This record gives sequence, C-alpha cells and structure tokens, in this order.
Amino acid sequence: MALFNTFVKENIKAKKRYIYFMTDRNRSSIVVGTSDNLINTINKFRSIPNLHFDVNDHYSRLVYFEQFDNETLLQKRFADLQHTTKTQKEKIIRSVNADWIDLSLAVDFESIMDQNYSYTRSDYRMISAQ
Repeated sequence: MALFNTFVKENIKAKKRYIYFMTDRNRSSIVVGTSDNLINTINKFRSIPNLHFDVNDHYSRLVYFEQFDNETLLQKRFADLQHTTKTQKEKIIRSVNADWIDLSLAVDFESIMDQNYSYTRSDYRMISAQ
C-alpha cells in the first residue's frame, strides 16, 4: 500500500494554469484568457491570420500573466478579471510591467532553460567542481 501511495503522489502533480493579458502593438485593446500551456497559446495568437482591416489589432504581446495551481482559484480570478475595465487592466499591467514589455520572450527562454538545464544541486556541485 505504501508503494502505491508514493506512486500516486508522484504522478498527481498540480498542473500549472495561467491567466494572461495579450495586447496589440498600440495597446488599444487587451485580451484576457486562460491557458495550461502559455507558450503554445502565444504562438497560436501570433499565427492567427489577421482578419481585421487594421493590422494593429493583431494580438501579439504578452504583457501580464499569473500562475495558478488551483483550478477553482483560477476560475474565480478569471471571472473577476473579465469584468474589469480597460483602465483597471492597464493598472494591473503597469503594477508589474510598467513599460509594457513583451513577456513572451522571457517565458519562452525560461521554458528552454528548464528543459536544458534541469540539474539537481548534486549535479551542479559535480559540474562546478570539475
């Protein structure tokens, strides 16, 4: 029974979910959404052909995101953010990203680093000792 419990604990990991804000080049509109894979969502937004007459309406910049491990908290926060005004969303974005920098590059870089350099402490000591 103990072996089964450890197996279940190892395989039931809290899946990370995200709430994100995407905007266009001119910051004229802000889209709020949820995702379990932020990089794929960003790539989908960028690959969508522009169906509008104005090229500036193409949502290509990730300017804000929050990470959640609990689905109910995510849904509650998402419902709250959906009912905020554009100025309230801008205030939230400016609280952590004052210059409205595209955060997708950092998220993509972080995922690459996690895949390539997922060393434990003992591995790091062995590498640095050489």
